[in-house]
Amino acid sequence: MEYRPHEGGPLVKVTIEPGMVIVTMTFDTPGAFTRLHKHTFPHWLHMISGSARVKLGDVETIVRAGDRYLVEAGVHHGVWPLESGTVARCEHEHADIHPDKAGDGIPLEWLSRLTEHPEIVDKPEMFAL
Repeated sequence: MEYRPHEGGPLVKVTIEPGMVIVTMTFDTPGAFTRLHKHTFPHWLHMISGSARVKLGDVETIVRAGDRYLVEAGVHHGVWPLESGTVARCEHEHADIHPDKAGDGIPLEWLSRLTEHPEIVDKPEMFAL
């Protein structure tokens, strides 16, 4: 599944791997960014290519390809690329994808760990919106 989470957002690709949901964000248009948002669970942010300014709570830093950060549950975070073609990958050990009801521009939320739902690990079609 590919989509743009909001106007000016990156191209987002969601894939299911055993034990996790992978969200790959490609900042393919000038000025693309992610809105500040938070989740009810922790996840990893891994920079695949390029560089970006990342806000994690009250901390702002510059990240480059190969950098990896743990984003704690409940921490507002966002990514603003510094160069075209920047790619970031978020690794969520959660499933249960559903449309966002809050209307804040974040269309997906991962509510429970895949390990709590072994019956759906091998059925990615169940995650389609």
